[in-house]
Amino acid sequence: AEKQPIVPATLTVVSQPAPNLAVAGAQPGLQQSGTSRGQIVAMLQTGTTVQQRVWAAQMLSTSDGWTNPDVMQALLRSARTDGDAGVRATCVRCVGRMNVCTLPVLSALQDLKSDRDPQVRAEVDTALRQLGNVGLPQMR
Repeated sequence: AEKQPIVPATLTVVSQPAPNLAVAGAQPGLQQSGTSRGQIVAMLQTGTTVQQRVWAAQMLSTSDGWTNPDVMQALLRSARTDGDAGVRATCVRCVGRMNVCTLPVLSALQDLKSDRDPQVRAEVDTALRQLGNVGLPQMR
């Protein structure tokens, strides 16, 4: 009997976009969801449950933020205005992982350093560190 490697099912389901790659196929989350980007943005803004809005933020973060500025704007808007700290923190985390180091993104994150929730402020610090690490090479 031939031995087959054991691969946990979660490894085949979870996918993260490769940082700094603007490839058309680098949007597995949106493609697999069967939902349009506009519908997901709407869910992020108007979803009735925290879980819906967190899911929407995570799905949007699989987009290339450089070529989808509407996604970045939606994530930053929810990071500033959502009533739930967990959603705001998730949006900040997603922005940091998308590696879009632009003045509007950095400015929005700086503003979020004064969020009333410590979890959000911690995510802002992490995102700013991540973007600081990718910002200089991007400027070449």
